[in-house]
Amino acid sequence: MANIVDYLDWRGDLTWSRSPFNDVDSLLLCTLTYTDLEGVIPGLASDETVSLSEAATRYFEIHTEEEIRARTGFTSQVPLQILRQMADSARFRRVRLGGYFNLVDEKSEAQISAVTFHLGDGSLFISYRGTDNSLAGWKEDFNMSFTDRTPGQQMAVSYLNHLMRQFNGPVRIGGHSKGGNFAMYAAAFCEEQFKERIVRVWNLDGPGFSQEIANSPQMASVWERIVNIVPEGSIFGLMLDNPVPRRVIVSSRSGIWQHDTLSWQVLGTGLVEASGLSDASLYFERTIRDWVGRLSPLERKTFVDTVFNLAGSGDNKKLSDIDTSLKGYGEILKGIAALPKERQHVLRTTLTALVKSGAENLSQPITGKMESWIGKAGRAAEKLGLLEEKNEGPGPS
Repeated sequence: MANIVDYLDWRGDLTWSRSPFNDVDSLLLCTLTYTDLEGVIPGLASDETVSLSEAATRYFEIHTEEEIRARTGFTSQVPLQILRQMADSARFRRVRLGGYFNLVDEKSEAQISAVTFHLGDGSLFISYRGTDNSLAGWKEDFNMSFTDRTPGQQMAVSYLNHLMRQFNGPVRIGGHSKGGNFAMYAAAFCEEQFKERIVRVWNLDGPGFSQEIANSPQMASVWERIVNIVPEGSIFGLMLDNPVPRRVIVSSRSGIWQHDTLSWQVLGTGLVEASGLSDASLYFERTIRDWVGRLSPLERKTFVDTVFNLAGSGDNKKLSDIDTSLKGYGEILKGIAALPKERQHVLRTTLTALVKSGAENLSQPITGKMESWIGKAGRAAEKLGLLEEKNEGPGPS
């Protein structure tokens, strides 16, 4: 099966004039945005740009291959996988990069990073990065379950407005994962005078919004220009509400690993279409929607705050800082036991709602492997005493 790396072999010698911008180009640029470009390209305060070829040279002067290969995570190897090849291709080497913006703010629970690509055909491509390894970034994702506007979303709008004021040509916008959510939100809520110049918006397996935002007139004003793409086993791209019909594509991986854009299958200038979402993905969508519907916004907020306060205890700032050994789980259990009674109540009721939703949705078609996993998760939660309501006083009002 072929992916975006193969696409660079096939189409890398074709300039924009010979082959117009397409979905796979968007996927490549959104994936490249996961590269840490601090000190490599100019920041948002500057109107200067550097070519992709020059950016690659600078990047590998700062970072060694040994350092990059030692990294872990979905996007850790992106510089080695596509940066050099893009920089060597006729299609991308002259693309100019600028407007680098990267912020992780624990206080406001925001994480956002963006890059502007000057394609050389008179247009821009603005790309927002998805969630990184920071707890602040992941908490912002979960905050979307109970708030209509996160700080990161609002900064995404400000970023787009800033670039639109400086540039008068057509603009494309995209992002993978949370970056796709930011791309949609920025397009919908940017200044009205700029919207007519937005050519297309790509949400690549990114979560949706609250019903209020999904059904807002601002979203309706741009939704026909939005491309909403998810892999057949999507999880992240099915969260919350999205008014845009989804295109389901084929991935070479399984489960949660289908979120990896290098697993998305390419044919010519497009992505390979799948027949539909997998049974496991549909099960997940039904369960999460039902679960969220059982909880009030206050219960969702209290649950998210409680979980991330526990995760962020001590010196933990990133997901990779959290000790997942038996000792680590023991510390988490101690932390739960030390919580105020009303917080323990919220944890129990929220997890109970999740397990009930999962059990009820098992009446629908689902793989035996997934059913076994759900059963094990439920039994583990029960052993921890989190699914049994005890006489510990009333929960939060």
